[in-house]
Amino acid sequence: MQLLQAVSVVANGGLLVKPQLVLGRQRPGGELERMPRETPKRIIKPETAFKLRQMMEGVVLRGTGRKTAVLRGYSSAGKTGSAQIYDFDLKQYTHHYNASFMGFAPVTNPAIVVVVTVHHTPSGSGGFGGVVAGPVFREVTQEALRILDVPKDLPERAPNTLLAAADAADQNDLSSAELSQGPELDAADSGDRAVSSVTLPPVLTPPGSPDARQDRRVFSGTKVPNFRGMTLRAVLEESIAAGTPVEVVGSGLARAQIPAPGSPLAPGDRVRVQFTR
Repeated sequence: MQLLQAVSVVANGGLLVKPQLVLGRQRPGGELERMPRETPKRIIKPETAFKLRQMMEGVVLRGTGRKTAVLRGYSSAGKTGSAQIYDFDLKQYTHHYNASFMGFAPVTNPAIVVVVTVHHTPSGSGGFGGVVAGPVFREVTQEALRILDVPKDLPERAPNTLLAAADAADQNDLSSAELSQGPELDAADSGDRAVSSVTLPPVLTPPGSPDARQDRRVFSGTKVPNFRGMTLRAVLEESIAAGTPVEVVGSGLARAQIPAPGSPLAPGDRVRVQFTR
């Protein structure tokens, strides 16, 4: 439960939400009485939560969860753990582990947090968290998202294809990759590197759509917020609250963005926001 609370702070944009086991109670024939909920408490800055999301997404895309925790149709973020078990009789650590994986999905608008712990796993790398707990996280999270009817934010393609595309995109200069679909931003900041280090592959037109040639943006219900004039912290708070992924460049106040405010945003796309002083 402590691990669950910790990772949910990152998923909630820096807000600590007290776990609630009982949502309501109802006597036979009576009305449902909802249990009061405590107000979420901010314990880390939104920009810190934003950065942690990116780092945890990197664990799944390129790190210790890349082979076991990748979901089909959804982005995910997480962290593996492999804690050696202490032998109190021998007074030394053994080569057996309590292996764990904690994570959430989808990354930009989390709907679920899952923590898996497997006790006393075998010695060697075969007992590490990514190997034994990662697959459980994948299966549980995938099924839970299906039951909750959470919209997919990535195309349905093989995990290894997705990882190859993400790794290739991560090595490119993001300043040129993201601008290929829109007008150029101010050249003065073209050399700044974006805070975001992971650019996911584009989403394909949903199968079975009436016209596969339509612009893929029409299938998303997300509208791009107006970030112009905001500080970096305000932009990150707004993006986390709206579930809108952003890529930020420069410093100061937000002066330009692509796509424009009010534009539909396809799942997997990001809003590039340029800051100048």
